[in-house]
Amino acid sequence: TSAADVDPVKLRNFIRNKVGGHHAMGTCKMGLANDPMAVVDQHGAVYGLKNLYIADMSVTPVGVQWPNGVAYVIGEK
Repeated sequence: TSAADVDPVKLRNFIRNKVGGHHAMGTCKMGLANDPMAVVDQHGAVYGLKNLYIADMSVTPVGVQWPNGVAYVIGEK
């Protein structure tokens, strides 16, 4: 199937009815180095990889209603 074969009305309806926004949070656990589930340390540095940091909402342990401010602070730190 190519892009030319896609019905724009069906695509728009699919997106409107099936695709939603979400805020992925808590997918990269922050924790101690001896925690097998921890992905990053308290500075956002990824365990086992040099010079790679995660600075987004995936390091938050709980969801928040309006994540923008929290995301800004994580990115700044």
